[in-house]
Amino acid sequence: MRFLKNKVISKMALMPPQHESSEEEDIVETKVKVEEPQKLPMPEPPKKKESWRDPLSNYLNSRSSVFTLNSESQEATTNSNTKNIVKNYGKAMCSFAASNLSLPYLEIIVKSERIKLDRFKEYFRCKKELVGSIESFRNLYIEDATDNEEIKAFKRIFQKISIIFIKYFSVNWIFNGKLTQKQAHLKYRYKMLRRIQNPEQFTYLKG
Repeated sequence: MRFLKNKVISKMALMPPQHESSEEEDIVETKVKVEEPQKLPMPEPPKKKESWRDPLSNYLNSRSSVFTLNSESQEATTNSNTKNIVKNYGKAMCSFAASNLSLPYLEIIVKSERIKLDRFKEYFRCKKELVGSIESFRNLYIEDATDNEEIKAFKRIFQKISIIFIKYFSVNWIFNGKLTQKQAHLKYRYKMLRRIQNPEQFTYLKG
C-alpha cells in the first residue's frame, strides 16, 4: 500500500500545476475583450412644420405696421385740417365783423363801449389777413398789457359778435361758401364756440 501511495504522489508531482484564475482576472479579461461601442452620428432635429398660424401671424403683423403708418398719416392730416379750420373760422368772423351784415348786432353791443364803428371795422378788416394759427386767433380776443383802451374794447366786442356768427350765421357760411371740407367745419362748430367763450384756454381744437 505504501508503494502505491508513493507512486500516486509521484505522478501528481510530475503533472504540471493548473492555473486557477481568480474572479478579478476573469473580470479584467472580460473588460479587455469588450469592444467600445461605436459612436453613431447624431440625427438632425426634425424641421419645424409650418403651422397655419404662422401665415396668419405674418399677415396680422403686416397689417399692424400698415395700420401704424396709416394712423400717423391720419394724425398729420387731422392736425393740418384743424389748423385750416381755425384759420377759416377766424377769417370768416373778421369778415363778418367788418361787414354791414353785423351792423344790427354791433349797434346794440357798442352802446356800452365808447368806440367808433368805422375804426372797429377797419381794425378787423386788417386782422383778417393775419389769422393763420391758434395763437394768432387767440390774440383777437385776449387783452394784452400793451393794448390801449380802444383795442381792449374792440376785442370785447369782437368776442360777442363772433359768438353771434357761430350761432346764427356759420351754417350758412359753411354750406354756401367755397369751403372744401364742409363736414369738418360743421363738426368743429360748437368746439369753436366754446374756445371763443374761453379764449385763454384755446390751445388746441381737436379732441
